[in-house]
Amino acid sequence: MTDVYFDPTWLTTVEARDWQCLARNLLTASDDPVRQDPQARLDFYRCCEVIDLGDSLRLVPLEQAEAILLPISHRDQYFGTSSAAAFARACRAADQLSGRTGLPIVVEGITRDLTDPARDLQLPLNNYLYLNTAIVANGPAERVHSHTYCLPDYLEKYCQGRVDPIEASAGPTVSFWGVCAPFGQRWSKTRLFDYGRYALSHLDAIGLDSERLARRLGTNMKHAHRARVVRSIQACPSLVFDLRLRPMGGLVDGRFWLESDQSSYRQGFYESIHRSLYSVCCRGTENYAIRFYETLCLGRIPVVVDTDLRWPLEECIDYERHCLIIPKSKAGRAAELILEHHQRHSNEQLRQQQFANRRLWETHLSPASFYGRLQPLLRRLRQPPQ
Repeated sequence: MTDVYFDPTWLTTVEARDWQCLARNLLTASDDPVRQDPQARLDFYRCCEVIDLGDSLRLVPLEQAEAILLPISHRDQYFGTSSAAAFARACRAADQLSGRTGLPIVVEGITRDLTDPARDLQLPLNNYLYLNTAIVANGPAERVHSHTYCLPDYLEKYCQGRVDPIEASAGPTVSFWGVCAPFGQRWSKTRLFDYGRYALSHLDAIGLDSERLARRLGTNMKHAHRARVVRSIQACPSLVFDLRLRPMGGLVDGRFWLESDQSSYRQGFYESIHRSLYSVCCRGTENYAIRFYETLCLGRIPVVVDTDLRWPLEECIDYERHCLIIPKSKAGRAAELILEHHQRHSNEQLRQQQFANRRLWETHLSPASFYGRLQPLLRRLRQPPQ
């Protein structure tokens, strides 16, 4: 158990979507101003689902804490300067507490923030541990760690808690439900840019780095690599592909914010992963995919394009044993590589890989297990109080 402290008043002037998962799950309903708003409770992406953190984290008074939690994302590019100002105020308050008590600060992020050198975000923090889902391998390493995406146990919620391994003899089945720009999108200026990114992604096949070129143009590759993977699988008659393209993602289009957790799309999404041996888990707007963690949770095999990823707990997890990892340069050969993986493994090996992937999520990547592993890092950062 790690005991953490944060001041709920830090969150009073922050956009609800800039709150991070830990704040939502550590506060009680009576302490959470968003949950007291009837309109907010209708909005999945504002109110979120409470996740059981087990015995990993507990919110306590400052004098009992082992760390100070800063559960706010800095995303002024999306929400304007108000959230950035609130974030800076919370940083200063946390840093003052850290200096007085010697406690390290745990910063939880979900977008580029400190991990993108182009942002040059100078936080007034002296003793911190930064956890971010979207880290790139060539980004800063000191005090910066990739962390798991907080999600509930969807195997229990949608699939009766059973992995039910898929037999190799059924043939390689692949799932992808979601956004795959530029395919399946409405015509717009954004879609034209997405076609440009898709065209740019083909340069990886001849040894050029499309991500670096995109950064120089002031953008990133977004869904381009997953589009190449999807197009490759669509063209392969030897694969059974469960594909459903969506015009816009829930984090972008307000029409999907109010989508019920029990909607036919959400249930179908998780059932599709569960009935397919492989799941396409390529990066989206930022350099990570929630679907990667959902696939492991459901005991299936993620197909991941390596876009300079840094993995959670990569010092103790051999991800190549659990995933099919495809270099960016070979995204256009995804179907061929899935077939090779399928033919290279026996039925028993694939069965065991599905069980092993579920165990990996339970023991390392579920929220309770991941945050339960923070204590050794925090002990190294703790300083004598001033």
